[in-house]
Amino acid sequence: MVSRREFLRYAGIGTAGAILAACAPKIQEVLVKETVETERVVEKEVPVVQTVETERLVEREVVRIAGQPYWSPPDLSGRELSIWGLNYDPHIEAYHRLAKLFSTYTGCTYIVEPVEWPIEDNIVTGMAAGMVPDVVCIMGQRIGPLTVQNALIALDDVYAQTGCDVDTWFGPVAIQAYQYGGNTWGVPTEGNNVSGISNARFDKLEEAGASDLWPSLDGRDGFKDFDEMWALAAAMQEAGVVANGLSSEGWYTPQLLGVMRTLGQYWWEPNTRTFHLDSEAGLEAMYLLNFHTIYNLEIESHLGESSTESMMAGKVGICNGNVAMPGTGQTLEPPIDIDSVAFPSAISGREALYVGEGGWGFCVPSQAANVDVGVEFMKFLMTYEGQKTYSYIYGGLMSSCLAVNSDPDLFAPGIVGDAMKRASKVQERTVYYGTGYGAAGEMVGIINTVCEAVRISDMTPEEAVVEAQVGLEEMLARFDAGV
Repeated sequence: MVSRREFLRYAGIGTAGAILAACAPKIQEVLVKETVETERVVEKEVPVVQTVETERLVEREVVRIAGQPYWSPPDLSGRELSIWGLNYDPHIEAYHRLAKLFSTYTGCTYIVEPVEWPIEDNIVTGMAAGMVPDVVCIMGQRIGPLTVQNALIALDDVYAQTGCDVDTWFGPVAIQAYQYGGNTWGVPTEGNNVSGISNARFDKLEEAGASDLWPSLDGRDGFKDFDEMWALAAAMQEAGVVANGLSSEGWYTPQLLGVMRTLGQYWWEPNTRTFHLDSEAGLEAMYLLNFHTIYNLEIESHLGESSTESMMAGKVGICNGNVAMPGTGQTLEPPIDIDSVAFPSAISGREALYVGEGGWGFCVPSQAANVDVGVEFMKFLMTYEGQKTYSYIYGGLMSSCLAVNSDPDLFAPGIVGDAMKRASKVQERTVYYGTGYGAAGEMVGIINTVCEAVRISDMTPEEAVVEAQVGLEEMLARFDAGV
Protein backbone atom coordinates (compact mmCIF):
# COMPACT_ATOMS: atom_id res chain seq x y z
CA MET A 1 0.00 0.00 0.00
CA VAL A 2 1.49 3.34 -1.00
CA SER A 3 1.37 6.22 1.46
CA ARG A 4 -1.18 9.01 1.15
CA ARG A 5 1.69 11.40 0.42
CA GLU A 6 2.86 9.22 -2.46
CA PHE A 7 -0.69 8.85 -3.69
CA LEU A 8 -1.26 12.60 -3.81
CA ARG A 9 2.10 13.19 -5.45
CA TYR A 10 1.31 10.60 -8.10
CA ALA A 11 -2.18 11.94 -8.66
CA GLY A 12 -1.11 15.57 -8.99
CA ILE A 13 -3.49 18.46 -9.39
CA GLY A 14 -4.47 20.15 -12.60
CA THR A 15 -6.33 19.41 -15.78
CA ALA A 16 -6.96 21.66 -18.73
CA GLY A 17 -10.65 20.85 -18.74
CA ALA A 18 -12.64 23.57 -16.99
CA ILE A 19 -15.97 22.34 -15.60
CA LEU A 20 -18.81 24.20 -17.25
CA ALA A 21 -22.40 24.63 -16.18
CA ALA A 22 -24.68 22.93 -18.68
CA CYS A 23 -27.96 21.04 -18.81
CA ALA A 24 -28.56 17.74 -20.55
CA PRO A 25 -31.73 17.47 -22.63
CA LYS A 26 -34.60 15.22 -21.72
CA ILE A 27 -34.74 12.00 -23.73
CA GLN A 28 -37.49 9.46 -24.17
CA GLU A 29 -37.32 6.99 -21.29
CA VAL A 30 -38.84 3.56 -20.68
CA LEU A 31 -41.98 3.69 -18.55
CA VAL A 32 -41.16 1.96 -15.26
CA LYS A 33 -42.63 1.68 -11.81
CA GLU A 34 -40.37 3.34 -9.31
CA THR A 35 -40.18 4.42 -5.71
CA VAL A 36 -37.71 6.98 -4.47
CA GLU A 37 -36.37 7.39 -0.96
CA THR A 38 -34.35 10.49 -0.14
CA GLU A 39 -31.95 10.68 2.79
CA ARG A 40 -29.89 13.79 3.63
CA VAL A 41 -26.65 13.37 5.54
CA VAL A 42 -26.23 16.36 7.85
CA GLU A 43 -22.80 15.81 9.42
CA LYS A 44 -21.27 17.91 6.64
CA GLU A 45 -22.33 19.24 3.27
CA VAL A 46 -22.94 16.02 1.35
CA PRO A 47 -25.26 15.68 -1.66
CA VAL A 48 -28.52 13.81 -1.37
CA VAL A 49 -28.26 10.06 -1.94
CA GLN A 50 -31.14 8.57 -3.88
CA THR A 51 -32.15 4.91 -3.79
CA VAL A 52 -34.26 3.93 -6.79
CA GLU A 53 -36.17 0.75 -7.49
CA THR A 54 -37.40 -0.09 -10.97
CA GLU A 55 -39.40 -2.97 -12.36
CA ARG A 56 -37.40 -5.15 -14.71
CA LEU A 57 -38.75 -5.31 -18.26
CA VAL A 58 -37.54 -8.81 -19.07
CA GLU A 59 -38.88 -8.76 -22.61
CA ARG A 60 -36.82 -5.76 -23.62
CA GLU A 61 -33.56 -6.39 -25.52
CA VAL A 62 -30.46 -4.24 -25.69
CA VAL A 63 -30.35 -2.12 -28.82
CA ARG A 64 -27.51 -3.47 -30.96
CA ILE A 65 -25.61 -2.43 -34.05
CA ALA A 66 -23.22 -4.50 -36.14
CA GLY A 67 -19.80 -4.91 -34.56
CA GLN A 68 -20.69 -3.73 -31.08
CA PRO A 69 -19.75 -5.59 -27.87
CA TYR A 70 -22.24 -8.27 -26.84
CA TRP A 71 -24.07 -8.08 -23.51
CA SER A 72 -26.95 -10.28 -22.40
CA PRO A 73 -28.57 -8.64 -19.34
CA PRO A 74 -28.66 -10.97 -16.32
CA ASP A 75 -31.48 -11.01 -13.79
CA LEU A 76 -30.20 -8.93 -10.88
CA SER A 77 -33.52 -8.64 -9.08
CA GLY A 78 -32.94 -8.07 -5.38
CA ARG A 79 -29.42 -6.75 -5.99
CA GLU A 80 -28.23 -3.16 -5.72
CA LEU A 81 -25.80 -1.01 -7.71
CA SER A 82 -24.07 1.94 -6.03
CA ILE A 83 -22.51 4.71 -8.13
CA TRP A 84 -20.15 7.47 -7.09
CA GLY A 85 -19.50 10.38 -9.42
CA LEU A 86 -18.87 14.09 -9.69
CA ASN A 87 -21.22 16.35 -7.72
CA TYR A 88 -22.18 18.38 -10.79
CA ASP A 89 -25.71 18.55 -12.17
CA PRO A 90 -25.02 17.41 -15.77
CA HIS A 91 -23.02 14.46 -14.44
CA ILE A 92 -25.63 13.52 -11.85
CA GLU A 93 -28.34 13.53 -14.52
CA ALA A 94 -26.16 11.30 -16.70
CA TYR A 95 -25.57 8.82 -13.86
CA HIS A 96 -29.31 8.53 -13.28
CA ARG A 97 -30.03 8.05 -16.99
CA LEU A 98 -27.53 5.23 -17.18
CA ALA A 99 -28.49 3.55 -13.90
CA LYS A 100 -32.21 3.71 -14.65
CA LEU A 101 -31.77 2.09 -18.06
CA PHE A 102 -29.45 -0.55 -16.59
CA SER A 103 -32.00 -1.35 -13.91
CA THR A 104 -34.79 -1.81 -16.46
CA TYR A 105 -32.65 -4.46 -18.13
CA THR A 106 -31.52 -6.23 -14.94
CA GLY A 107 -34.11 -5.50 -12.24
CA CYS A 108 -31.57 -4.21 -9.71
CA THR A 109 -32.06 -1.13 -7.56
CA TYR A 110 -29.48 1.63 -7.62
CA ILE A 111 -28.02 4.41 -5.50
CA VAL A 112 -26.38 7.49 -7.01
CA GLU A 113 -24.09 9.30 -4.58
CA PRO A 114 -22.42 12.50 -5.84
CA VAL A 115 -18.99 13.22 -4.36
CA GLU A 116 -16.60 16.16 -4.52
CA TRP A 117 -13.47 16.52 -6.63
CA PRO A 118 -10.88 15.00 -6.53
CA ILE A 119 -12.77 11.74 -6.77
CA GLU A 120 -9.71 9.53 -6.29
CA ASP A 121 -9.31 10.96 -2.78
CA ASN A 122 -12.84 9.81 -1.97
CA ILE A 123 -11.97 6.30 -3.12
CA VAL A 124 -8.85 6.22 -0.91
CA THR A 125 -10.82 7.49 2.07
CA GLY A 126 -13.60 4.99 1.33
CA MET A 127 -11.12 2.11 1.20
CA ALA A 128 -9.76 3.04 4.62
CA ALA A 129 -13.32 3.09 5.98
CA GLY A 130 -14.33 -0.11 4.19
CA MET A 131 -16.93 1.73 2.17
CA VAL A 132 -16.52 2.11 -1.60
CA PRO A 133 -19.10 2.09 -4.43
CA ASP A 134 -19.68 -0.66 -6.96
CA VAL A 135 -18.74 1.70 -9.80
CA VAL A 136 -17.16 5.14 -9.86
CA CYS A 137 -17.17 7.78 -12.58
CA ILE A 138 -13.69 9.27 -12.78
CA MET A 139 -11.40 10.83 -15.38
CA GLY A 140 -8.95 8.31 -16.80
CA GLN A 141 -5.98 10.58 -16.18
CA ARG A 142 -6.72 10.40 -12.43
CA ILE A 143 -6.66 6.61 -12.00
CA GLY A 144 -2.91 5.93 -12.15
CA PRO A 145 -2.39 5.99 -8.38
CA LEU A 146 -5.51 3.88 -7.85
CA THR A 147 -4.02 1.14 -10.05
CA VAL A 148 -0.80 1.31 -8.00
CA GLN A 149 -2.84 0.64 -4.86
CA ASN A 150 -4.79 -2.21 -6.48
CA ALA A 151 -7.89 -0.14 -5.79
CA LEU A 152 -9.52 -1.00 -9.13
CA ILE A 153 -10.13 -4.23 -11.00
CA ALA A 154 -8.60 -4.70 -14.44
CA LEU A 155 -11.26 -5.12 -17.11
CA ASP A 156 -9.29 -6.92 -19.83
CA ASP A 157 -11.16 -10.21 -19.26
CA VAL A 158 -14.47 -8.34 -19.15
CA TYR A 159 -13.75 -6.73 -22.51
CA ALA A 160 -12.86 -10.16 -23.88
CA GLN A 161 -16.16 -11.61 -22.63
CA THR A 162 -18.12 -9.04 -24.65
CA GLY A 163 -15.92 -9.42 -27.71
CA CYS A 164 -15.08 -5.72 -27.58
CA ASP A 165 -12.12 -4.61 -29.69
CA VAL A 166 -11.11 -1.52 -27.73
CA ASP A 167 -8.88 -0.23 -30.53
CA THR A 168 -11.73 0.03 -33.03
CA TRP A 169 -14.75 0.62 -30.79
CA PHE A 170 -13.30 3.60 -28.93
CA GLY A 171 -11.38 6.69 -29.98
CA PRO A 172 -7.66 6.46 -29.09
CA VAL A 173 -7.58 9.31 -26.56
CA ALA A 174 -10.63 7.97 -24.73
CA ILE A 175 -9.51 4.38 -24.16
CA GLN A 176 -5.78 5.12 -23.73
CA ALA A 177 -6.56 7.26 -20.68
CA TYR A 178 -7.69 4.07 -18.90
CA GLN A 179 -4.71 1.93 -19.87
CA TYR A 180 -1.90 1.62 -17.34
CA GLY A 181 0.77 -1.03 -16.88
CA GLY A 182 -0.49 -3.20 -19.73
CA ASN A 183 -4.09 -3.38 -18.46
CA THR A 184 -7.34 -1.56 -19.17
CA TRP A 185 -8.99 -0.34 -15.97
CA GLY A 186 -12.17 1.38 -17.09
CA VAL A 187 -14.80 2.02 -19.73
CA PRO A 188 -14.59 5.53 -21.20
CA THR A 189 -17.77 7.43 -21.98
CA GLU A 190 -16.41 10.74 -23.29
CA GLY A 191 -14.24 11.57 -26.26
CA ASN A 192 -11.77 14.38 -25.88
CA ASN A 193 -9.90 16.68 -28.22
CA VAL A 194 -9.40 19.87 -26.27
CA SER A 195 -6.25 20.47 -28.30
CA GLY A 196 -8.25 20.10 -31.50
CA ILE A 197 -11.10 22.60 -31.18
CA SER A 198 -11.62 26.26 -32.03
CA ASN A 199 -14.86 28.01 -31.06
CA ALA A 200 -16.51 31.27 -32.09
CA ARG A 201 -19.74 33.09 -31.30
CA PHE A 202 -21.93 33.66 -34.34
CA ASP A 203 -23.12 37.02 -33.00
CA LYS A 204 -19.55 38.33 -32.81
CA LEU A 205 -18.72 37.01 -36.28
CA GLU A 206 -21.74 38.79 -37.72
CA GLU A 207 -21.07 41.99 -35.81
CA ALA A 208 -17.51 42.06 -37.18
CA GLY A 209 -18.67 41.29 -40.72
CA ALA A 210 -16.34 38.28 -40.68
CA SER A 211 -18.77 35.38 -41.06
CA ASP A 212 -17.30 34.50 -44.44
CA LEU A 213 -13.96 33.79 -42.73
CA TRP A 214 -15.39 31.15 -40.36
CA PRO A 215 -14.72 27.65 -41.84
CA SER A 216 -18.07 25.97 -41.17
CA LEU A 217 -19.97 28.78 -42.91
CA ASP A 218 -17.84 27.99 -45.96
CA GLY A 219 -18.69 24.28 -45.78
CA ARG A 220 -15.38 23.24 -44.15
CA ASP A 221 -14.70 21.33 -40.93
CA GLY A 222 -11.79 23.48 -39.79
CA PHE A 223 -9.09 26.05 -40.48
CA LYS A 224 -6.50 25.02 -43.05
CA ASP A 225 -3.59 26.56 -41.14
CA PHE A 226 -2.63 28.98 -38.38
CA ASP A 227 -2.45 31.94 -40.76
CA GLU A 228 -6.14 31.57 -41.61
CA MET A 229 -7.13 31.42 -37.94
CA TRP A 230 -4.94 34.40 -37.07
CA ALA A 231 -6.39 36.44 -39.96
CA LEU A 232 -9.93 35.93 -38.65
CA ALA A 233 -8.86 36.78 -35.10
CA ALA A 234 -7.24 39.99 -36.34
CA ALA A 235 -10.32 40.96 -38.38
CA MET A 236 -12.61 40.59 -35.36
CA GLN A 237 -10.25 42.57 -33.15
CA GLU A 238 -9.82 45.33 -35.72
CA ALA A 239 -13.59 45.59 -36.11
CA GLY A 240 -13.77 46.48 -32.43
CA VAL A 241 -16.27 43.80 -31.44
CA VAL A 242 -13.75 42.07 -29.16
CA ALA A 243 -10.72 43.31 -27.27
CA ASN A 244 -8.67 40.22 -28.15
CA GLY A 245 -8.74 38.22 -31.35
CA LEU A 246 -8.28 34.87 -29.64
CA SER A 247 -7.45 33.08 -26.41
CA SER A 248 -5.99 29.66 -25.68
CA GLU A 249 -5.68 30.11 -21.93
CA GLY A 250 -6.35 27.04 -19.82
CA TRP A 251 -5.46 24.55 -22.57
CA TYR A 252 -1.70 25.11 -22.82
CA THR A 253 -0.42 21.57 -22.39
CA PRO A 254 -2.66 19.58 -24.78
CA GLN A 255 -2.32 22.25 -27.48
CA LEU A 256 1.45 22.45 -27.11
CA LEU A 257 1.85 18.67 -27.25
CA GLY A 258 -0.56 18.45 -30.19
CA VAL A 259 1.37 21.02 -32.21
CA MET A 260 4.60 19.16 -31.41
CA ARG A 261 3.03 15.95 -32.70
CA THR A 262 1.94 17.68 -35.92
CA LEU A 263 5.51 18.93 -36.32
CA GLY A 264 6.72 15.33 -36.12
CA GLN A 265 7.90 15.05 -32.52
CA TYR A 266 5.99 13.31 -29.73
CA TRP A 267 6.69 14.83 -26.35
CA TRP A 268 7.48 11.57 -24.47
CA GLU A 269 9.16 8.37 -25.63
CA PRO A 270 8.19 5.52 -23.27
CA ASN A 271 10.65 2.97 -24.71
CA THR A 272 13.71 5.13 -24.09
CA ARG A 273 11.95 7.03 -21.28
CA THR A 274 12.97 10.41 -22.61
CA PHE A 275 11.17 13.75 -22.91
CA HIS A 276 11.39 15.99 -25.96
CA LEU A 277 10.20 19.40 -24.79
CA ASP A 278 13.69 20.80 -25.33
CA SER A 279 13.65 20.14 -29.07
CA GLU A 280 13.15 22.03 -32.29
CA ALA A 281 9.49 21.04 -32.36
CA GLY A 282 9.00 21.95 -28.70
CA LEU A 283 10.53 25.39 -29.25
CA GLU A 284 8.46 26.07 -32.36
CA ALA A 285 5.24 25.02 -30.63
CA MET A 286 6.06 27.21 -27.61
CA TYR A 287 6.76 30.16 -29.90
CA LEU A 288 3.60 29.75 -32.02
CA LEU A 289 1.19 29.27 -29.14
CA ASN A 290 2.54 31.45 -26.35
CA PHE A 291 4.65 34.19 -27.89
CA HIS A 292 3.89 34.97 -31.54
CA THR A 293 0.17 35.80 -31.15
CA ILE A 294 0.82 38.03 -28.14
CA TYR A 295 4.04 39.89 -28.96
CA ASN A 296 4.28 39.80 -32.76
CA LEU A 297 0.70 39.66 -34.04
CA GLU A 298 -0.77 41.36 -30.96
CA ILE A 299 -4.09 39.53 -31.37
CA GLU A 300 -3.93 37.93 -27.92
CA SER A 301 -3.09 39.02 -24.41
CA HIS A 302 -2.82 37.18 -21.11
CA LEU A 303 -6.20 37.69 -19.46
CA GLY A 304 -5.67 35.48 -16.43
CA GLU A 305 -8.81 33.42 -17.05
CA SER A 306 -9.78 30.47 -19.21
CA SER A 307 -10.57 31.02 -22.87
CA THR A 308 -14.03 29.69 -22.06
CA GLU A 309 -14.69 32.49 -19.57
CA SER A 310 -13.30 35.09 -21.99
CA MET A 311 -15.59 33.96 -24.80
CA MET A 312 -18.67 33.90 -22.60
CA ALA A 313 -17.88 37.46 -21.55
CA GLY A 314 -17.43 38.57 -25.16
CA LYS A 315 -13.76 39.46 -24.70
CA VAL A 316 -12.33 37.25 -27.44
CA GLY A 317 -13.23 36.33 -30.99
CA ILE A 318 -11.89 32.77 -31.02
CA CYS A 319 -11.74 30.42 -28.03
CA ASN A 320 -9.28 27.57 -28.55
CA GLY A 321 -10.05 24.47 -26.49
CA ASN A 322 -13.13 22.96 -24.80
CA VAL A 323 -15.47 20.84 -26.88
CA ALA A 324 -18.46 21.54 -24.62
CA MET A 325 -18.79 25.21 -25.62
CA PRO A 326 -21.70 24.90 -28.13
CA GLY A 327 -23.89 23.01 -25.67
CA THR A 328 -22.96 25.31 -22.82
CA GLY A 329 -23.88 28.38 -24.85
CA GLN A 330 -27.40 27.02 -25.33
CA THR A 331 -27.95 26.78 -21.55
CA LEU A 332 -27.58 30.53 -21.05
CA GLU A 333 -30.43 33.02 -20.95
CA PRO A 334 -30.62 34.22 -23.62
CA PRO A 335 -28.74 31.42 -25.43
CA ILE A 336 -25.47 32.18 -27.19
CA ASP A 337 -24.87 30.41 -30.51
CA ILE A 338 -21.31 29.04 -30.36
CA ASP A 339 -19.81 26.96 -33.13
CA SER A 340 -16.83 24.57 -33.17
CA VAL A 341 -14.38 23.69 -35.94
CA ALA A 342 -11.10 21.79 -36.05
CA PHE A 343 -8.04 23.54 -34.67
CA PRO A 344 -5.62 24.20 -37.54
CA SER A 345 -2.43 22.46 -38.50
CA ALA A 346 0.86 24.16 -37.69
CA ILE A 347 2.00 23.23 -41.20
CA SER A 348 -0.18 24.27 -44.14
CA GLY A 349 -1.15 21.24 -46.21
CA ARG A 350 -0.35 18.73 -43.45
CA GLU A 351 -3.12 17.07 -41.45
CA ALA A 352 -3.20 18.28 -37.87
CA LEU A 353 -2.57 15.71 -35.14
CA TYR A 354 -3.72 16.17 -31.56
CA VAL A 355 -2.91 15.12 -28.01
CA GLY A 356 -5.67 15.14 -25.39
CA GLU A 357 -6.19 14.72 -21.68
CA GLY A 358 -8.79 11.99 -22.02
CA GLY A 359 -12.30 12.27 -20.66
CA TRP A 360 -14.62 10.72 -18.10
CA GLY A 361 -15.54 7.07 -17.75
CA PHE A 362 -16.31 4.38 -15.17
CA CYS A 363 -14.23 1.93 -13.11
CA VAL A 364 -14.99 -0.85 -10.61
CA PRO A 365 -13.29 -0.58 -7.20
CA SER A 366 -11.67 -3.85 -6.14
CA GLN A 367 -13.22 -3.60 -2.65
CA ALA A 368 -16.76 -3.02 -3.91
CA ALA A 369 -19.50 -4.94 -2.11
CA ASN A 370 -21.07 -5.98 -5.42
CA VAL A 371 -18.18 -6.39 -7.85
CA ASP A 372 -20.24 -8.70 -10.06
CA VAL A 373 -22.99 -6.07 -10.40
CA GLY A 374 -20.37 -3.45 -11.16
CA VAL A 375 -18.89 -5.67 -13.86
CA GLU A 376 -22.31 -6.09 -15.49
CA PHE A 377 -22.68 -2.30 -15.50
CA MET A 378 -19.31 -2.07 -17.26
CA LYS A 379 -20.54 -4.50 -19.93
CA PHE A 380 -23.67 -2.39 -20.37
CA LEU A 381 -21.50 0.74 -20.76
CA MET A 382 -19.52 -0.93 -23.52
CA THR A 383 -22.63 -1.27 -25.68
CA TYR A 384 -23.80 1.25 -28.23
CA GLU A 385 -26.86 2.06 -26.11
CA GLY A 386 -24.81 2.59 -22.96
CA GLN A 387 -22.39 4.89 -24.75
CA LYS A 388 -25.16 6.89 -26.41
CA THR A 389 -27.16 7.25 -23.18
CA TYR A 390 -24.22 8.95 -21.46
CA SER A 391 -23.58 11.21 -24.44
CA TYR A 392 -26.79 13.18 -24.01
CA ILE A 393 -24.84 15.12 -21.37
CA TYR A 394 -24.39 18.87 -22.13
CA GLY A 395 -27.05 18.72 -24.82
CA GLY A 396 -25.09 16.15 -26.81
CA LEU A 397 -21.37 15.49 -26.28
CA MET A 398 -18.78 13.66 -28.33
CA SER A 399 -18.80 10.00 -27.29
CA SER A 400 -15.79 7.83 -26.60
CA CYS A 401 -17.42 5.34 -28.99
CA LEU A 402 -16.63 6.22 -32.59
CA ALA A 403 -19.84 4.64 -33.91
CA VAL A 404 -22.05 6.78 -31.65
CA ASN A 405 -20.58 9.99 -33.04
CA SER A 406 -22.37 9.45 -36.35
CA ASP A 407 -25.74 8.84 -34.69
CA PRO A 408 -28.28 11.26 -36.22
CA ASP A 409 -30.46 11.17 -33.09
CA LEU A 410 -27.67 12.20 -30.72
CA PHE A 411 -26.37 15.03 -32.88
CA ALA A 412 -29.53 16.36 -34.47
CA PRO A 413 -29.06 19.20 -37.00
CA GLY A 414 -28.59 22.52 -35.28
CA ILE A 415 -25.97 24.59 -33.50
CA VAL A 416 -24.84 21.89 -31.07
CA GLY A 417 -25.30 18.86 -33.31
CA ASP A 418 -23.46 20.30 -36.28
CA ALA A 419 -20.58 21.48 -34.09
CA MET A 420 -20.23 18.09 -32.40
CA LYS A 421 -20.22 16.26 -35.73
CA ARG A 422 -17.27 18.35 -36.87
CA ALA A 423 -15.49 18.07 -33.53
CA SER A 424 -15.91 14.30 -33.36
CA LYS A 425 -14.11 13.82 -36.67
CA VAL A 426 -10.76 14.78 -35.15
CA GLN A 427 -11.05 12.26 -32.32
CA GLU A 428 -9.48 9.53 -34.45
CA ARG A 429 -6.40 11.77 -34.76
CA THR A 430 -6.19 12.42 -31.03
CA VAL A 431 -4.08 10.32 -28.66
CA TYR A 432 -3.70 10.42 -24.88
CA TYR A 433 -0.71 11.99 -23.11
CA GLY A 434 0.73 8.55 -22.37
CA THR A 435 1.91 6.91 -19.15
CA GLY A 436 5.07 5.79 -17.41
CA TYR A 437 6.54 9.22 -16.70
CA GLY A 438 4.77 9.98 -13.42
CA ALA A 439 1.50 11.79 -12.84
CA ALA A 440 -0.42 13.45 -15.65
CA GLY A 441 -1.50 16.20 -13.27
CA GLU A 442 2.09 17.01 -12.30
CA MET A 443 3.21 16.94 -15.93
CA VAL A 444 0.44 19.37 -16.91
CA GLY A 445 1.40 21.66 -14.03
CA ILE A 446 5.04 21.78 -15.15
CA ILE A 447 4.21 22.63 -18.76
CA ASN A 448 1.40 25.04 -17.90
CA THR A 449 3.73 26.97 -15.60
CA VAL A 450 6.35 27.65 -18.28
CA CYS A 451 3.70 28.51 -20.87
CA GLU A 452 2.27 31.11 -18.49
CA ALA A 453 5.77 32.48 -17.89
CA VAL A 454 6.31 33.03 -21.62
CA ARG A 455 2.96 34.75 -21.98
CA ILE A 456 3.75 37.30 -19.25
CA SER A 457 7.40 37.81 -20.37
CA ASP A 458 8.97 36.05 -17.39
CA MET A 459 10.67 33.58 -19.76
CA THR A 460 11.66 33.41 -23.38
CA PRO A 461 10.41 30.41 -25.41
CA GLU A 462 14.00 29.09 -25.38
CA GLU A 463 14.18 29.28 -21.60
CA ALA A 464 10.74 27.76 -21.23
CA VAL A 465 11.41 24.53 -23.11
CA VAL A 466 14.63 24.00 -21.15
CA GLU A 467 12.81 24.63 -17.87
CA ALA A 468 10.03 22.23 -18.86
CA GLN A 469 12.54 19.54 -19.84
CA VAL A 470 14.35 19.84 -16.51
CA GLY A 471 11.09 19.79 -14.57
CA LEU A 472 9.85 16.69 -16.37
CA GLU A 473 13.12 14.84 -15.85
CA GLU A 474 13.04 15.67 -12.15
CA MET A 475 9.45 14.39 -12.01
CA LEU A 476 10.50 11.12 -13.62
CA ALA A 477 13.40 10.71 -11.18
CA ARG A 478 11.03 11.21 -8.22
CA PHE A 479 8.56 8.79 -9.76
CA ASP A 480 11.23 6.12 -10.22
CA ALA A 481 12.51 6.66 -6.68
CA GLY A 482 9.00 6.47 -5.24
CA VAL A 483 9.27 9.79 -3.44
